[in-house]
Amino acid sequence: MKGDRKLTTQEVRRIDLRDLRKSHSMTPGTAFLWSWQANRISDMGKIAIAVYRDRLRLRYTINQAGESQEYDYPVYFQYTLCNLGGQRAWLSCPLCGKRVAVLYFRRYYFYCRTCQNLNYASSQETNEKVTKALREIRKLKKRLKAADTTVNSSMPVRPKGMHHRTYSEIVERLKQMEAGYWQGVSEKFNGFI
Repeated sequence: MKGDRKLTTQEVRRIDLRDLRKSHSMTPGTAFLWSWQANRISDMGKIAIAVYRDRLRLRYTINQAGESQEYDYPVYFQYTLCNLGGQRAWLSCPLCGKRVAVLYFRRYYFYCRTCQNLNYASSQETNEKVTKALREIRKLKKRLKAADTTVNSSMPVRPKGMHHRTYSEIVERLKQMEAGYWQGVSEKFNGFI
């Protein structure tokens, strides 16, 4: 149906390989509990993860209508070669085998975004041109360490240690994004601005 909206990746639980690496949990032979928090006090869910050389083992229980169902299955790694040597591990979606960094929980299993039929939140924004420009403006202003990241606020001064050329390139891109933002706003309101 036309009015139906897909769930987004931000609305479901996930296992992100990058987060596991940052928490130093990827050493083969380790096992740990990974949890999602509803707030700082209570957990929303927990999953037991065991790390092997070639895979992760996911174990969790789902309670529904007074019945408990246990899930226990492997998520294998795929490896790619790095430019400067070594290898990088990726997760292999248990359903389609696609190489991914993130698996999402929906329909009782952790699968890739495509298999779970999820969208990114940005793909559901109403005026994509305006929101993309606004997102880019904020990102560029943060790079310049600006206190005010709103559109058409004063141009931030060059941060200490940033090369003049880099600063000039960012400022030029910022001007382009602000012009694109205002063009998108104008189009959204049919030229009334």
